Amino acid sequence: MARFLFNFCILLLAAAMLAACSGEHARPASGQEAQPGDGKPPVSLPPLETLDSLGDAVRSISSSKLELLGTAAILQTDNGVAQLPGFLNLDISGGAPVWAMFSAAGLEPGGEVVPSGLLTVFNKPVYVALADFGSGRWQWTRRASIGTLPITDGGNFVSPSGKVYVVVLAWEQSSDLSALELQFSGEVPASPQPQLHVPDSIVAGYELEYDATGSTAGSGALVTGVSYDFGDSTGTTLALSPDDKVTHVYEMPGTYTVGVRIDNDLGYSGYASQQVEVTAGVTELLVVCNSLKPDSQELADYYMSPVTGRGIAIGNRLELPIDDADIPEIDRQQYESEIRDPIKEFIDANGIKASLKYILLMDGLPHQIPGVNGGDYNQSTFSSVDSELCTLFSDDTYAYASFLWNEEQWQDFGLLAPDFASFYIGMRDLDTDYSFSHGQYKVTDSGGTKYDLDYLVGRLDAYDLADAKALVDRSKAADTSGNGWVVYDTTPARFPLDTMSDPVWPFTEDGDALSGDEWLTAAAYNHFIDLSTTRIIGQESDGMPAGSVDNVIAYAGWGVNHSGGSYPSGNLYILDDLLFTYLPGCAWISYESFNGTDFDSATVDGDRSDINRKGQGQICDFLHRGGSVAIGHVYEPWTIAVGDERAVFYRYCVKGDNWIESAYKGLRCLSWMDVVVGDPLCQVK
Repeated sequence: MARFLFNFCILLLAAAMLAACSGEHARPASGQEAQPGDGKPPVSLPPLETLDSLGDAVRSISSSKLELLGTAAILQTDNGVAQLPGFLNLDISGGAPVWAMFSAAGLEPGGEVVPSGLLTVFNKPVYVALADFGSGRWQWTRRASIGTLPITDGGNFVSPSGKVYVVVLAWEQSSDLSALELQFSGEVPASPQPQLHVPDSIVAGYELEYDATGSTAGSGALVTGVSYDFGDSTGTTLALSPDDKVTHVYEMPGTYTVGVRIDNDLGYSGYASQQVEVTAGVTELLVVCNSLKPDSQELADYYMSPVTGRGIAIGNRLELPIDDADIPEIDRQQYESEIRDPIKEFIDANGIKASLKYILLMDGLPHQIPGVNGGDYNQSTFSSVDSELCTLFSDDTYAYASFLWNEEQWQDFGLLAPDFASFYIGMRDLDTDYSFSHGQYKVTDSGGTKYDLDYLVGRLDAYDLADAKALVDRSKAADTSGNGWVVYDTTPARFPLDTMSDPVWPFTEDGDALSGDEWLTAAAYNHFIDLSTTRIIGQESDGMPAGSVDNVIAYAGWGVNHSGGSYPSGNLYILDDLLFTYLPGCAWISYESFNGTDFDSATVDGDRSDINRKGQGQICDFLHRGGSVAIGHVYEPWTIAVGDERAVFYRYCVKGDNWIESAYKGLRCLSWMDVVVGDPLCQVK
């Protein structure tokens, strides 16, 4: 005998835990009719002769399960019946009996296959009624214990159209029904088998796609109907076929049950459901784009989306109308009126000042603020838009000349900040874990006055929209195996001012502070450091260990500033000379001034005569060749302000910080000339 019992023993065990099993034994449904609640008026169910004419008004399936789990009840009373995840709730607190009716189809009247039993699992006594077409009346049975009710003379319970009708009713007590399943004396035609597909991440406010691709028609030749219920009182959404996608927007976060019903041409239906969590999205990050540039808006859409990007909260988006004349440079007065002040107003108006951590500027926004005295870093007022925004709410209270130290005092490199008053990791123990929050950390001007470090500001930018979208794709697919290689190309004899190798400036002796090479050695992290005066280019360089060319997760070098020999392609070396393969999530730091000036050379694969390179390689070259994240410089930063690759790579690769926190833990100077590019949430561990 074919029975479609789903984990029957488990159901019985669960039921035993839910309710006592004492009470009246199950009686054959073909026995004497017993009206529920002796001495009380009976409920009025539809006459048997009208049942087959109800059609879709009664949920119709074949085989056995009546799909109470995940199926909205049909033909129910107006109050007291609720479909909840995992069970049907029959609530009589309104003072009247409540009931729901279902049907199973696919039998032949007078045929050999007839109903033989009815499995019920509930937590309080219920009444069950089956339509007895032999006697022309509903047959009632009180179910006080959990189990299978035998059905004798099963042919009497098959309607003229081949259906079996079942009603479940609560009268004495409210009850939760978690299973209702018919058993048959043989095989019956199969119902459609739905396959429900929902988005991996569902964020309130976004229009997302759902489908039932892979659903089958069961014993029918055709699927005749596809309908979705999203569990949020928005009604039913119809589709022409299971493969057609439907869209839905959840307005509020919460837990919902998404269901799809598939009907076939034999009149059978199948139902599948899934509980989904709808979130508010990422609320700690603000996306800012240019309302006058379609590519900037499209990139914001791509990054914010729960499908293609990071699922940023729908309201955490600000569009600013910045004219082309102000790109890539915007003067300071316009920066304040067109960028800084509107961002401050947006944050205040939306009440997110304290909860916000990061600001992300999209391609299409200016990145340079020109100044004066560019040849003297003590007087220079040149800076990047991004770096100025880090002290958003203090930007009008300090002098712009020189920079703000992202630490206690520049001489101390954080040594005097055991309470983490500064965010730059300095010479602290790199293994000490801490993360950013608004206003917790301070920056210091040359006179010792402190200001809040308000936000960490990043930029999602590249030569064109395709390159910028690829940064998002690679960051979401970042290599987290821990098997990547960090490559250092340094020349310590000429350049003692990097932290790749000893000495680490301003310390002059080994042992004063650990270099990037020493930190990665202690962590047993794959890395190669070249101390020669010859530039390494990958496959053609001698001494490169196996794997260090084809699996690069981070790179730091002196680029065209490197002494000894020359790159054949000069400042195009990243595009043409480097033979490394960069893993998804790969980071880049180079000791090159102006390597973050050019974000608009869409011709790098063609005529490059118009590229504005200032004689330097560009971080966008690296991003174009498969890189993911980078620190660059929009003007002359001086060596002291180049990213401290020792701290950046250790926190990023070894400790697993996200990119933007790793980068700023290695930036000594703010209100200065650095830009942190790429998905700020990228992680490689």
